[in-house]
Amino acid sequence: MVFGRRSDITRSTVKTFARVSRWLPAGACGLILALALPARAAEVGAVAQVAAAPALTAEAIGRRIEELGALEGLDEESRKRAVAAYEKAIEHLIAAERWKAEAAEFERLQAEAPALLERVRSESTAETKAPAVAENADLASLEQELAKVEAELSAARKLQDELEQERKHRSERRVEVPRKLAEVTQALQTLAQRFPDDAPAPSSEPALAEWVLSEARKRALAAEADAYQKEIFSYDARRELLAARVDQAARTVASLEARADEIRAAVAERRRVEAERSAREAISATEKVAGEHPLLVRLAAENAELATLRSGPEGLAERIAAAKKELAAAADTLARLSDRFEGVRRRAEAVGFTEAIGLLLRKQRAELPDIRERQLHIRLRQREIGRAQLRLVELEEQRTALFDPVARAEELVATADPPPASEEERRHLVEAVSELLEAKRNYISDLIADYDTYFVTLVDLDAKERELIERAQGYRAFIDEHVLWIRSGAVLGVATFRDLWPALVWIVSPRNLGELGEAVAVAIAVRPVGVGFVLIVWLCLFAYRGRLRQWLALRCERDRTRRDRTIVSTCASLAAAVLLAAPWPLLMLVAGWLPVAAEGAGGAYAGAVASGLARTGLSYLGIEIVRQLCRKDGPGVVYLGWSERATATLRRSLASLATLLLPAMFVVATLDAQSNEAWKNGLGRIAFVFSLIVLGAFARRLAGPSAGVLEGLGIRSRARWFQRLRGALPTLVVVPLALLAVFAAAGYGFAAVHLARKLEATVWAGLSLLIVDTLSLRWMIAARRQLAIRQAREARAAAAAKQAEGGTAAPEAAPVEEPAVDISAVNAQTRRLMRSFIVLGAGLWLWMIWSDVLPALRVFDRVELWTVSREVSEKVTSNGTVSYRTVTSNVPITLADLLEALIILVMTVVAGRNLPGFLEFTVLQRLPLDAGVRYALTSVSRYLISVIGGVLAFAAVGVSWAQVQWLVAAMTVGLGFGLQEIFANFVSGLIILLERPIRVGDTVTLGDVHGTVARIRIRATTIVDWDRKELIVPNKEFITGQLVNWTLSDQLLRVVVPVGIAYGSDTKLAERTLLDVACESSYVVDEPAPTVVFQNFGDSSLEFELRAYIASFDDYWHARHELRMRIDEAFRAAGIEIAFPQRDLHLRSVSGPIPVAVRE
Repeated sequence: MVFGRRSDITRSTVKTFARVSRWLPAGACGLILALALPARAAEVGAVAQVAAAPALTAEAIGRRIEELGALEGLDEESRKRAVAAYEKAIEHLIAAERWKAEAAEFERLQAEAPALLERVRSESTAETKAPAVAENADLASLEQELAKVEAELSAARKLQDELEQERKHRSERRVEVPRKLAEVTQALQTLAQRFPDDAPAPSSEPALAEWVLSEARKRALAAEADAYQKEIFSYDARRELLAARVDQAARTVASLEARADEIRAAVAERRRVEAERSAREAISATEKVAGEHPLLVRLAAENAELATLRSGPEGLAERIAAAKKELAAAADTLARLSDRFEGVRRRAEAVGFTEAIGLLLRKQRAELPDIRERQLHIRLRQREIGRAQLRLVELEEQRTALFDPVARAEELVATADPPPASEEERRHLVEAVSELLEAKRNYISDLIADYDTYFVTLVDLDAKERELIERAQGYRAFIDEHVLWIRSGAVLGVATFRDLWPALVWIVSPRNLGELGEAVAVAIAVRPVGVGFVLIVWLCLFAYRGRLRQWLALRCERDRTRRDRTIVSTCASLAAAVLLAAPWPLLMLVAGWLPVAAEGAGGAYAGAVASGLARTGLSYLGIEIVRQLCRKDGPGVVYLGWSERATATLRRSLASLATLLLPAMFVVATLDAQSNEAWKNGLGRIAFVFSLIVLGAFARRLAGPSAGVLEGLGIRSRARWFQRLRGALPTLVVVPLALLAVFAAAGYGFAAVHLARKLEATVWAGLSLLIVDTLSLRWMIAARRQLAIRQAREARAAAAAKQAEGGTAAPEAAPVEEPAVDISAVNAQTRRLMRSFIVLGAGLWLWMIWSDVLPALRVFDRVELWTVSREVSEKVTSNGTVSYRTVTSNVPITLADLLEALIILVMTVVAGRNLPGFLEFTVLQRLPLDAGVRYALTSVSRYLISVIGGVLAFAAVGVSWAQVQWLVAAMTVGLGFGLQEIFANFVSGLIILLERPIRVGDTVTLGDVHGTVARIRIRATTIVDWDRKELIVPNKEFITGQLVNWTLSDQLLRVVVPVGIAYGSDTKLAERTLLDVACESSYVVDEPAPTVVFQNFGDSSLEFELRAYIASFDDYWHARHELRMRIDEAFRAAGIEIAFPQRDLHLRSVSGPIPVAVRE
């Protein structure tokens, strides 16, 4: 038999593995069968007998692959299978050698561990204290020593991080290796059962190849299992060594940090001393030249100014020291934060996210660095870095100008005023000036060195603080991802009520209240100006509350019947309502601020009460503002358009709500700010559930149809969904509160409180945006009213001027009435623009409120729903070269992906409804495009948004276009037959939008349908006829039928007015009269000029036609009416008779009576 040609890959693989096989062990495990030449069969087509199998080495298997080419009696398919099996066997042999190498390495590490441990211990014992900083060392040597120590510290920290990673890696491997070892053992046992060791070698070549492959795989699995065992033994043997190395690295880092701090302090002190010495020398030089030449005095003063820049409390030396201190503090904070992060993550991975881990996460979240404050520092520091860099450039330029002090001195002396009197005086002056210039150059060099140090320190501090912010954000995201899903306490039960009394006693304890009073006294003593200012403001608000209430009532009563109230008046009244609501909530906020201002003087109790008062005061302020807006005939009714019934109901309900809710909120917030978890989960949780019950009753009452509150607040007119959900709305508003109560009762109190606060902020945001929307609408109404009044006044003035030109006295002008503007009359585009801005603001506001909750939704990413096959990029490393290849892998689709798809669909619907309109009145209306083009662009953009949103939504759940294109094609064909009319209308609609035979606003005639195009939709087009009836015409009719577009390319339209005059009339006069009538008409254009045609001699009249052109079809009926009226008036004045149909009746005369016969 003759074998087929082998591939280049096989040939190169064989050569490579043949070289590797030299390192394979020989012996009993290496030889399976002896090599032998194949025997040929005597009969044609007989299968060749295999006398022996190849040795289990890569080289022997490679030779066997080569021999298969000359083996007869083996078909091509069997040969390919055998070659593939032999190649896989070579791969398993190489893998076995790799596992053996890893096992040998673990054995070596295990053997060396005792000696290394002894050496580490001896090094730790022999560690000596670093020498003290030399007192007489100069600044340059100290800076070099500091750079050396900082480099050693960086290397030590890197080693410490590597050891921590090694410890983390070992912890992970101690969990992973036993599992893998069990899997390998199971696979080895399964393979041994299929191919027993005592089974004879097969006789056929394909079976022999499979048998060799199984033996190679056995060897690889055995080597892998041995490597896993050696790895575990190695970890056990090196446990103490790793701990000792970690301790040694920590001691080294601590020692180097102390050494670096000591040198930094010495450098700062030495820099300060040198700066003060330079300043003293410069001042002394100034005193020496006092009374001498003015040039010397000026140069000495400049030197003194340069020298003093480095010294003093605001000098450069102090700024460098402060920046160094901030850099060290930022590095220390970053290191501690990283250690804390890694420690918490290791604990969570070891024991899971238990209640203890949750408590730790909540505490550490409160201790995270303030990211906003750090970001503010970075922005300020960027300015300081820019100033330092600019100052460096200026100093470099000054030093360059002084590269030759003597030459510069000659130039200055040559232009000195007064000039030297003699050559000797000039020579002495040049020497003195050159000395001062040399000193100035040295001062500038010192400043450049300090500024360079300052600049580098600021840059390092900026980078370190950015790294700290990034790490803090990562840690915060980690905490936010898990903390809400960790139980914070036990299920609400009988045991929960045992801690009620201690918590209540703690809140009202006289001792604690005394500490709170001491904290307030300390705050007043520490910040008397701020406390006094706030107290004066509060007293003014309280004292003038009655007058403010009277002013607001008078303003509302005056504006209630006025239509010309301005937006300023509205805002002033709303501000008055806010001031009326402010006194008592402001008192609570101030009471919550005072213990904080005391800087911890009141202890934990004062801080907890301060937090409770602050949170309760904010909620109370919101409730009071709404109550003041809901005053009888108050700002809500007068300015916001709320109904009197709704405001009265809401005001009474809010009073009851505040009485029950605010004390419970104070208890929840106060206990949430203290550290006793039992009190939080006891009294705090019960108060929280009680507050949710109160809120649920309040919300259900107001959302009910009988209350009419939501309708009275204008929500019904703003939301289409209101009518759809009106019946179920009371239940829907209670469901979130009930879920939070169940959540808290189940032990997730922290999560429930956190989500409740987010929900409260969302409600206040929605109410604020409702008020802003109403104010914007009122502003647009006022602006439109003012515009109408101005136009009416201009029209009145124009009429008066026209009468004055005619010589007649103008009648007394009637007062301009203020038009009553309805909300529906407000410009729709402006309303959409304002609504778009409000929706955008709502989105940003909601993002600010719920952004820290979003990481918790990553828990849905762990809920796998199904898997899909996707092509992913895989990193491959071969011979030190990194490459990427595309492989097909099963990717899980999780609940988070499904939620993402739903969000995309919702956003697509919202964007499809609003974005095209927003695009039209923000961009398209400012371009030189007519209405039809704008409508086509907005319609196409709506289709694109829908298509893109659908594609993204399907892609989010793993449905790509490549997977569904054939299904879509089949569905398209099927729907094309079943819904061909709908598809025909859809395609016709696209043709109409692209080809534009008709446009929105065009006047068209389609069959017996006449009217104006109002809308072009996917399936049909809406035409409004002259009777204002809307006719729905399928789009296909415009493409396949005969269409008349009166305003497609030219707006000009000819109007024909037929006129018949009596026989005997002056035709020339009639012609001139008709032309005069056309020229005097305001609707008739000059070009083309109007014409008169003598059309025919009729039965009873001379038939004329007046043919005139008008500007647009909108004037058609007005022009016909005006022309006929003017023709009648003009013909009457000219004596031209307009003929009417006449009949001549001829009676024939007869003689005698006419006989009449009557028959019955």
